Amino acid sequence: MDEKIIVDDHIKLVVKNKEMAAEMYAIIATEREYLRRFLPWADLVTNVTQQELILTDAYLKSKSGEAYDTAIYYDDRIVGSMSLNEISQQNKFADIGYWLAEEMQGYGIVTKSVAKLIEYGFNELQLHKIILEAASDNEPSNGVAERIGMQLEAKLADQILLPDGYHDLNVYCQFNPNEKNK
Repeated sequence: MDEKIIVDDHIKLVVKNKEMAAEMYAIIATEREYLRRFLPWADLVTNVTQQELILTDAYLKSKSGEAYDTAIYYDDRIVGSMSLNEISQQNKFADIGYWLAEEMQGYGIVTKSVAKLIEYGFNELQLHKIILEAASDNEPSNGVAERIGMQLEAKLADQILLPDGYHDLNVYCQFNPNEKNK
């Protein structure tokens, strides 16, 4: 497992560890209202100690190959999170998830990082398929999937419960272009 992926001169993805807890918690606490719209877990992270436990679990899952969970760094400060969740070793697929501080939106950080993490998933982890799920009204996340060329595979009605009610879910996918036999 690589501990770090360089995205560009400003952006890197670093495998999460408990030493990041205070910085990550501060972002979540500050951005809670913004994050909660599409990420209900934001209300469940209530202190630094809890964040340490979450990050320890993320590190262990990354080390075991169950996931690849990273902090997004921009110029050496944490600005968000990105991960390949629930990596299926048997079926060679994973879903990608992320969040970014609101102030850092609009600079291409997530688009570039998603593209690089997908490349890592295909080239280093030998995944067959990567999935990105987004509420159909989450325009920024749908835009990321479309900009990097992911295909809309399905739209599931009333699939996810968010604070303001049920939302449709768009399921995007990308297959490993390096595979000869799909």
